[in-house]
Amino acid sequence: MTELMPDVSVFPQGWYVCAGPSRIPELERGESESWYMGFCPEGFDGQIGATQYELLRYRNEVEAGRRFPRHGFLATDLVTPWQVPQTWSYESPVADDFKVACADVNILGVIYRSCQAVGQYREYISFLNSYVGPQSMTLGDLERVLIAVDDKMALYLREGSD
Repeated sequence: MTELMPDVSVFPQGWYVCAGPSRIPELERGESESWYMGFCPEGFDGQIGATQYELLRYRNEVEAGRRFPRHGFLATDLVTPWQVPQTWSYESPVADDFKVACADVNILGVIYRSCQAVGQYREYISFLNSYVGPQSMTLGDLERVLIAVDDKMALYLREGSD
């Protein structure tokens, strides 16, 4: 599954892999296999700015579809509700189900803009959590990463169905 993870080259210049790819040790969402990676901006100080990516594989497409609504968009530490950014237009042409939303979150008394994207690709669920702002990435950067995820999944799913 690691071949389906995003490559650091699709992130803004200076970003690096700061975690993984590693297996998620506890299969707490009913998945049969799950992996994560962390991507960090140049000068990352261990606070806010990193992007987390998870890829989970379920038994089949039906099970993944059943589990899809349980991924991301938690209500914890929210200052504003999750909503699609006004300037956002990208919709995955590959995913069976796809959702992007951003919210302001309060982490240790500091307000940050968090954006999340969840996509279902047959039996896989892709989850990305990133901060948008001067110390992290722009919405345009986020879109480029999601397009790269779609491209990898499209190629994999096309090859797998031959």
